[in-house]
Amino acid sequence: MQDKKIITTEEKGRVIVVRIVGELDSFTISEVKDVLSNLIDSHKAKIAIDCEKIEHMNSTSIGVLVGRLKEARAMAGDIRLFNLTPHIQKIFDMIGASKIFNMYLNEEEALADF
Repeated sequence: MQDKKIITTEEKGRVIVVRIVGELDSFTISEVKDVLSNLIDSHKAKIAIDCEKIEHMNSTSIGVLVGRLKEARAMAGDIRLFNLTPHIQKIFDMIGASKIFNMYLNEEEALADF
């Protein structure tokens, strides 16, 4: 089995688009946490996360995202989510995280709102 990269980044103007593939759980969230923390520490705190290919995430993963969201906002940035599948949207709704994050239907909407 080959290692599949679960996270990639792409600079789009002043926003970093982060694309995540697969399941986010206690084993895989550390890579996402490291990438987001490194971006924020590098003063690249305007981040849009593409959620289209996230198959599942647990509450620990969402907690990590909330932590990075607070860091980004403290640096006059934000983390915006887009392309949420119904399954992922339901998880965010169930734990109340959809009230914390700005969510968009697509990348264009997320980028335009920065």
